[in-house]
Amino acid sequence: MTVAVAVAAAAAAVAEVVSAKVTADQIDFSYDRRYVTLSGHARIFGQVVDDPSRYVRMHAGYIEGDLETGRFELFGDVEIITAEGALAGESVHYNMRTAEYSLRRGGVMLPFQNPAGERIWGYAYAREISAEDSVVYITDGRFTTCPSLDPEYMLEVDRIEYHPDTMDISVWGGALQLYETRIPLLPRIDWNFTGDPGRISPVYALIPTYSSRDGVRLAWTWGMRRLEMPFDGSVSLKLTQRRGIRGELHASREWGNFVPLVNVTYEEDIRSDLDRTATIDRLPEVGLAAAWDGAGWSGGRVETEVLVGRYTQREDPDIAGDADLTESRLRVGARYLGNPAASDDRAGAWWWVGGSQSWYGDGEDYGWLEAGVGGGAEVTDWLSLWAEAAHYAVEGATPFDFDDIDIETELTGGATVDFSAMWGTRLWGRYDLDRGDLRDYTIELRRRTECLTWTAGYHDLGGGVRIGLEVNGLFGNFEPPPQRSVEEGVPRYWDRIEGIDLLSGLAPEDEAATERTEPQPTSGARETP
Repeated sequence: MTVAVAVAAAAAAVAEVVSAKVTADQIDFSYDRRYVTLSGHARIFGQVVDDPSRYVRMHAGYIEGDLETGRFELFGDVEIITAEGALAGESVHYNMRTAEYSLRRGGVMLPFQNPAGERIWGYAYAREISAEDSVVYITDGRFTTCPSLDPEYMLEVDRIEYHPDTMDISVWGGALQLYETRIPLLPRIDWNFTGDPGRISPVYALIPTYSSRDGVRLAWTWGMRRLEMPFDGSVSLKLTQRRGIRGELHASREWGNFVPLVNVTYEEDIRSDLDRTATIDRLPEVGLAAAWDGAGWSGGRVETEVLVGRYTQREDPDIAGDADLTESRLRVGARYLGNPAASDDRAGAWWWVGGSQSWYGDGEDYGWLEAGVGGGAEVTDWLSLWAEAAHYAVEGATPFDFDDIDIETELTGGATVDFSAMWGTRLWGRYDLDRGDLRDYTIELRRRTECLTWTAGYHDLGGGVRIGLEVNGLFGNFEPPPQRSVEEGVPRYWDRIEGIDLLSGLAPEDEAATERTEPQPTSGARETP
């Protein structure tokens, strides 16, 4: 039996007309056909008349709802599908107008957008899942981006808070399940799915790394926004075998094209243009950066910065007679980048010119001018290459090693080589054209599965070795696993873990909610203002 109705819902100050189609074995209306009760194979399809892309499809054994406000309660094998996601479970409270919901014992499909602009589906299964004020809350749950019922990895969590508008996620408690291995997590992990396409997975924080400077090292990073600070940035803490605790704080706030910033660090490793690593403390450093896109010839990008601070360059144990050096510095710099899109994607050609001038508390000053060109291309479907050539003209003297330009003409390049669908490598290096030396290089071997990529890398500078893991489509590697259609709905993973404490202890299913009854005659169509 089918009934077609049109309902009105307020969206901000403008009324939206929503067309709704309801079907069930039994349909009951009350209060001037505003409230509806559907029993047995209950279905509702709602769609905004002026925007057909906005729709919702609801299936359940039993549905009660208010057609005017769009608020519904669904019981018994519930499934709700929209263009922006899907959810399924034992019972759901759903608001058709705002897309807010509260789900008991089930799962949801959540959309993520990685820095490459691709939409990746994530799957969350939990005792309780809700969406309120554009924030998704998950309690006692599991999360994965694997679309299969036998996922390669899952996050078992006490709680997740996800902000789809900013792509920020916070995870409290639980463990990482890798195949048959369970790895305890930190008490809290914060992450943002947008930003630098080359960034690594937060899973690296769970795996110790090794370098000749630190020995074994564990590192953690917390985002300022997730710490409820009114600015962007991060706080990092590193626990090292040879140098104890190291830490960094970087904070900034966008102000139009300008970005005020503050940096405070303790034993920060910095390369600058060195073929070795210098260790400095920023005590602190404050500045103002600015950027304008679409400027000048070729629609390039203008970047400027002013930095002032007090710095300590720490003693280098490999240099005899070296000692800590503390000095103040004011630095002004500018750079013009032609064809920034090609530079960001390492595809096509780009060029740049720029310079910097620094003044120090001891009366010295140091400046340099730079010019460079670069290019990159995907040669075949298994080989990508890029390279940059740059020249620096230097004048003056600096007391700091990390400020010094010691490679005046250099060639920097990288390559990605895929030997097969599963195996590949990434190479990077910088070559001093004046001295004829390879000054630094990195090599990384990659092993890909459906949802994960395992990596093993070596960095020549400092002898760093790193074993890591990336989630395909989200971190470092932008080849997502096969994506499930939203029309297919959420994989019914909770059916396979019946009895596990994670989703147990819930109220028994209401048998009456799915009981089939004889259909009652209903007819007519109606519009409500």
